[in-house]
Amino acid sequence: MIFGRRPGVRALVLLIVAGALLRLWQLGTASLWLDEAASVQFAGLPWSILWLSGYDNAPPFYYSVLKLALWFGDSEAMIRLPSVLFGVLTIPAVYWAGRLLAGPRAGLVAALYLTLSAAHVEYSQEARGYSLLVFALSIALLGLLLLFRNRRVAHAATAARRGRDPQIVGFVLYSLGILVALYTNNIAVFFVFLAQLVFSYHWLVQAGRDRALALRWLLVNAL
Repeated sequence: MIFGRRPGVRALVLLIVAGALLRLWQLGTASLWLDEAASVQFAGLPWSILWLSGYDNAPPFYYSVLKLALWFGDSEAMIRLPSVLFGVLTIPAVYWAGRLLAGPRAGLVAALYLTLSAAHVEYSQEARGYSLLVFALSIALLGLLLLFRNRRVAHAATAARRGRDPQIVGFVLYSLGILVALYTNNIAVFFVFLAQLVFSYHWLVQAGRDRALALRWLLVNAL
């Protein structure tokens, strides 16, 4: 597992299981509502139209995921299942973010809140891209937190010796998370804007105006 044999892993597994059960409960009971039906319609478009034409205001990544899911069936439950999956995956992502910020207890509390969040459960049961957006932005947040970690602390030094440089991992996670988020919903651009402000503060105040770090950041944003 990502977190290894550390305290809190069993509790995290229980939260993931509980989160999955809550999000799967009566998943296919209600009929598709208007926006969900639109998602299915867009997912049925050819790939060329899906990615190259302005058929919808939202970017095409979620519709592409739904298009793949439709290969396995078109029931209400199957159509909503990708959202459930992304919602459940967000739970360990939030735990990891909380752990990096304030330790294992904070991570578990954050994961618990997300697991029981009525709003998150609801959006995790909708055939829309919001669950995927939250998951992608959670991964981007993890990347930022790893990027801003003090590389002189023992854990970071140990990870670097093992070939897992927290800064490199941070750049990769931030890049992937932002890329998916931007191709899922236009609102992700506000996260990008905030990330620039946070990085600027970190670079000016905490990172000693490291030129190599700034160049990496510019390259990641350019990509």
